[in-house]
Amino acid sequence: MAVFSKGDGLHRFKRQAKFVPARIVDFILDKTVHADKRELTVELIFCQGGDARKNAGDNELDHFGGVFEPALSTALRHLPGAKAVAYLDRPMKEAPEGLECKILKPPFTDDHPRYGWRFSDWARGIGLLRSEADAAIYLDSDMAVVSGHFNRLAAFALRFGFCAPMNPRLLVKDDAVLGQDGLKHGVTDPTGGLGFAFNTAPMAVNPRDPRARALLAAYVQEMEARAIRSPLALWRAAWATGVTPCMLPPQWCVSEQWEGVGDEVVLHLGHKTVASHYGWASV
Repeated sequence: MAVFSKGDGLHRFKRQAKFVPARIVDFILDKTVHADKRELTVELIFCQGGDARKNAGDNELDHFGGVFEPALSTALRHLPGAKAVAYLDRPMKEAPEGLECKILKPPFTDDHPRYGWRFSDWARGIGLLRSEADAAIYLDSDMAVVSGHFNRLAAFALRFGFCAPMNPRLLVKDDAVLGQDGLKHGVTDPTGGLGFAFNTAPMAVNPRDPRARALLAAYVQEMEARAIRSPLALWRAAWATGVTPCMLPPQWCVSEQWEGVGDEVVLHLGHKTVASHYGWASV
């Protein structure tokens, strides 16, 4: 363990620590907290593949309205100056007002039952990499932003480069085996799958941070090579690059078993128990 004494040693160490420029510190301490003063640019990213909206959870989504609801309207309510972009595999008949739509051709065919999820998992990585904003945030469409603290997610992205919430299955090996598009034979890297599993929504990144770009590029490469579930692709990307996201607590992705956790910021309403607990069962 390095021990710094008062004097030149610590002074030299501070001079060499250039991870966060002063401009970013100003954003973190002021601009990202006070939305009315913010000069920071934020981009919200959504994805949709296939003809119909589908949910891997146990809740019906039709009553929330459009394809990207309730995530789109609730996120913009708390980040009214943000740019909203949707990545699609085909044009929308009628896009929501203010939503910029971009078409992507995926590297896999659309005849697989999991195509919609695979497209979304792959496209979110592309969208985050392509963003020109100071902070880019991906949200699943079945999420609802319920706190003004949502704008603090940009501060996490600017400081750490990449952040993602914890996965309620906890272990990578359990998520890999229990989740759709997992690895039924388990995780083969030297960790044995005993790492902490991430969820991949919301994900927030600083698109200019080289750590984030390396991790995202490896994530996209994993998705294109294997079309595996996104938490597993993120773990494999982290293992390949040695870069791991800042892990966000359950408040940033309140899913089944986390109901009532307190200080909730983002609810994952694709889970029926979450929607029922917070009064979103029918709107």
